[in-house]
Amino acid sequence: MFMRLLISLFVVFFALGCSTKKDKIEVLDKDKPTIEAKAYKLISFGKTRMAVPRKAKILLKDGEYAGNAGCNGMSGKYDINLDKKIVKFHAGMSTLMACPDMKLETKFRKYLQAVDSYEIRRNMMILKVGDTEVLNFMEQ
Repeated sequence: MFMRLLISLFVVFFALGCSTKKDKIEVLDKDKPTIEAKAYKLISFGKTRMAVPRKAKILLKDGEYAGNAGCNGMSGKYDINLDKKIVKFHAGMSTLMACPDMKLETKFRKYLQAVDSYEIRRNMMILKVGDTEVLNFMEQ
């Protein structure tokens, strides 16, 4: 009997905790456009027409990023200021597979570490260094 009561209380507290967090995220999304809690696919290195790693993508959530640099997986932490549209990606972990075109993958990771701000345009996230667009992503 006691075990059933304990399990019931756990389920109720878990459900309340999940719904409260979800409500906070929805309010944040309505008040300020954000790049957080979204997945993006890399579509270009700034305004250049240079090739990009085909599978390059990134997911930003709760101060942590995870994704694929083209062949290798990567993850790390980031800091963001929604009011000033400032973002800083910190070096993280990456798998170390030998890939056919490491130059593009290296360039992607190098640019990601240099980013200092972002801009949102419709369903795109543009990461910048100063006023220069270095990485353009499409929301997935």
